[in-house]
Amino acid sequence: MTRLAVGVPVVRITADGACDGRDELAIEEPLEISLECVDAGVWRRRPLLIAMRTPGQDAALAAGFLWGEGVVRRADEIRSTASCGPI
Repeated sequence: MTRLAVGVPVVRITADGACDGRDELAIEEPLEISLECVDAGVWRRRPLLIAMRTPGQDAALAAGFLWGEGVVRRADEIRSTASCGPI
């Protein structure tokens, strides 16, 4: 299971003074979305963007980005998705 948040110590300042506490911060990691396309008759991987995101559902995030940006018009235009790095 992917950790989505991490607890960190904080000092809360109020009108009555300061006290120690903890906050939960969302974990973000970079995600590179790349396309494989034919270039001069050879399949090549081309990086498209790097986005910060909370880990999980990476294939759906990439597909939604490609559709939202007009790179694809239909789901069947995406042949496959794959994770190419650490999860």
